[in-house]
Amino acid sequence: MKAKKLIAGLTLAAVVPMAGMFLTGCEGPRGGYGPKGPEGPEGPSGGYGPKGPQGERGEQGEAGRDFALVERIAVVDGEDGWTPVTRPKIGQVLVANLEMLNGDKIGTHPATDNIRYTWYYHGTDQKLGQESRYTVTSDNIGHKISCRVEIYLNPTIVIETAHWTSEHKVEAEDND
Repeated sequence: MKAKKLIAGLTLAAVVPMAGMFLTGCEGPRGGYGPKGPEGPEGPSGGYGPKGPQGERGEQGEAGRDFALVERIAVVDGEDGWTPVTRPKIGQVLVANLEMLNGDKIGTHPATDNIRYTWYYHGTDQKLGQESRYTVTSDNIGHKISCRVEIYLNPTIVIETAHWTSEHKVEAEDND
């Protein structure tokens, strides 16, 4: 362990704590402290040395990106990329975009590792897909389709979750 001289007669030793360890302090000119501190040159055993100066403030890091909360999931038609979906149709591709409170919009491309999608039947845990897009099939007839989007800080910590559910159930196509 390296020790650093801060002011005349004062030595500070840094110790990185590990499981089961405790930090030790600094040894001053009048002796150390602890259960049985060594006798200092002029003071009684166990005395404290003078308090060291406060450390300097660290450099300012680069500005981080402002964090904006999700206002809503905007599920749109995958063919044109902007028409809101309220009544999913068989064969239609649903695309889950995010609208943020700060006005930003996050599309599905390019895909990011920190956003996860889950398509499911409303009111159930039955997963239909886990991509940013979902294609409606005849299996979906009679169900409302929902989407959950989770934003992750890292692979295990969810920082935000948003939900979308279609206003109408998927219906069979009319063949007039």
